[in-house]
Amino acid sequence: MGLGIFNKLSAPIVLKEDSNAEEQLRQMEYYLLVAPEATKQVIERDKQFVKYGIAGENAIMYELKNSHIPMYIIHDLYLEYNGCTAQIDFLIITRKVTILIESKNLYGNIFVDSNGNFIRRTGNGKTFRQEGMYSPITQNERHLALIKEMRKGTKNFLTRGLFENNFDNNYRSLIVMANTKSIIDYRYAPKDIKDKIVRADGLVRKINEICSDNNISEMSDKQMKELADFFMAHHTLNKKNYTAKYQNMINQETAKDNASIPQCAATPLCTADISGFDATLLANMADENIANYENLPLYKALKQYRYEKSKAENIKAYYVFKNDELIEIIKLMPTAPEQLKSIRGFGEGKIQKYGNEIVNIVNKYR
Repeated sequence: MGLGIFNKLSAPIVLKEDSNAEEQLRQMEYYLLVAPEATKQVIERDKQFVKYGIAGENAIMYELKNSHIPMYIIHDLYLEYNGCTAQIDFLIITRKVTILIESKNLYGNIFVDSNGNFIRRTGNGKTFRQEGMYSPITQNERHLALIKEMRKGTKNFLTRGLFENNFDNNYRSLIVMANTKSIIDYRYAPKDIKDKIVRADGLVRKINEICSDNNISEMSDKQMKELADFFMAHHTLNKKNYTAKYQNMINQETAKDNASIPQCAATPLCTADISGFDATLLANMADENIANYENLPLYKALKQYRYEKSKAENIKAYYVFKNDELIEIIKLMPTAPEQLKSIRGFGEGKIQKYGNEIVNIVNKYR
């Protein structure tokens, strides 16, 4: 391993700080603007869970940044390998070990029994509720197994055996309980599980304890950076759509509402008299929920694009797309120009002219 005298890294370096949860929260905010009341209640509940998760990860990031430990920090790492995936809250590379950190910011107290089962207890002092939860220990073990396979593939015949023999020493798992108000009762838990659970305020102390093992060789600055670069190069976008269920709920509510509306007979009484309206004005009348969209960054970006195109081509803005079409674009969130065909007013000519640029704008806010 590298000689310590040549090492210059003396503090934490964050290579990736953003997270998929932030984007998930932004999408929830959008659906809150357009969803019916019943769906909004579900979104609000889920939003609180996501916020708890973000707050917990922020607390852990604070501890890591202020640890004064030479390390590389990768937040919200998503890996795919041989059909398996791993979403890792934090991966940190220290001089001696690489640690996978699973953040848990849970409401209530946590009990771990003699079999290693995690049980959450909530209550108000008189009545208590117990519920089992998926073991974060098992979750991290799956992630470690995927990393082992990935890294093993980079080794040659001579070094592979050494890598496999030392893997459990060089790659560790920690479960960090980020809620400072929670009580963690793991007195009956097996020792190997106890050693992997820590509160956020004890995280730095635990990392130092792990790194004090003299039986583990140190990595040089170069080796640490190469390992960090390996994981950054293999990070991929998490394609899972966490908010698709809200769109499905909205679609179901809309279908239910439409089914309950009595159909009008085809008589002049069912047709509004629009003879006194200017056609252009009518086409650009605001959707009744337009105020719900106006503050969305995507709405503003598309409106700016429309303005710039109309100026460049010396045409009216509504020739590019009308207000109701703009809102339909936001609802659709197209991933390809041809999907715009489903929006009334978008023919082949308009799609050919503006389609790619519209999709590129949408992709920036996905």
